[in-house]
Amino acid sequence: MKITIAAMVKNEAERFLPLALECWTAVADEVRILDDSSTDGTKDLLNEAGVDWQNVSFDIFGENAKIGRQALWDYACRGSEWVIIMDADQTFVSDPRPMFEHVGQGSIGFPLFDMWSATHYRDDAWWNAHKRPLSHVFAANVSDHHPWEWDAAQGHMHYPKVPDNMPTPVVPGAMQCGIAHWAYYTPELREQKWLQYGRIEGLSARERFHADTIMDPSPHLTKMPWDSEWSPLTTGD
Repeated sequence: MKITIAAMVKNEAERFLPLALECWTAVADEVRILDDSSTDGTKDLLNEAGVDWQNVSFDIFGENAKIGRQALWDYACRGSEWVIIMDADQTFVSDPRPMFEHVGQGSIGFPLFDMWSATHYRDDAWWNAHKRPLSHVFAANVSDHHPWEWDAAQGHMHYPKVPDNMPTPVVPGAMQCGIAHWAYYTPELREQKWLQYGRIEGLSARERFHADTIMDPSPHLTKMPWDSEWSPLTTGD
């Protein structure tokens, strides 16, 4: 069993990439990164971590997000068995490898927790990816499911990380392991995200409302069911 974690990054050296690399290199056989021409210390971090990475320069976080996702998927799948596409601000809560023992083919879904602090995650109608771990982050066995098929119609805020013809993930013991998403970890980060979404043109009313919920002054939070092996607290950030 070979596990490959892949991600797109751009100027992440001062954010959560050091933490993510620590996690990813601990649980994966190989880490592959597409760097969108970072100008900070991101490339140095990738070299220090000893991961496989390539530089690209076609705005994979802007107008070419769909192209970037497809390019990352193709890059990740070369010679791989299990592929997990993650973001530079996501870590596993605990070692996911025991889950693979129960699934031979197909996909494994992971609940995703949008962290509002080091210990609590957002838990309400608009922030509930931890309750439906079939559409955000999952491990896909890629050996028998190509050529890949991608839907031409994409949303404005989020682009699919995997092709449409990947099998629907199963969730064996879904609460055994989850993904911690640190993008909203502090009030400052939440405001940055809200402003970022505010600059996106063409958002639907639903997408705009969802973005505005980031700044809810009294969100409903729930304590994580685990003590995370990889968190800002463990690294002293």
